Amino acid sequence: MKTITKQVSITLSEDQWKWIHEFTKGDVSQLLRYFILREQNPENTWSNNACLGYAILGARKLGYQDEEIRKLVRAINSEFDWNSISEAKEVYEKSPF
Repeated sequence: MKTITKQVSITLSEDQWKWIHEFTKGDVSQLLRYFILREQNPENTWSNNACLGYAILGARKLGYQDEEIRKLVRAINSEFDWNSISEAKEVYEKSPF
């Protein structure tokens, strides 16, 4: 694949630039490439609907009835409003599951 180099100007806050430099260790173009590659592969994109789909699949595998699955999906769906992805990840990582 042929690559092309172009200059881009982006306006961000000082804190955002600091985060970018820490994240990329000074190679700012690395961040742009990272996001482009991530967005080109939808398998890597978070989706509440995909999360609910996983919950439904797991519940079906365990033999849950439709009403139990409906309650589970409603309970998980309400947690999206009250907890961030980071908080949910932390709950999982600290859990015994």
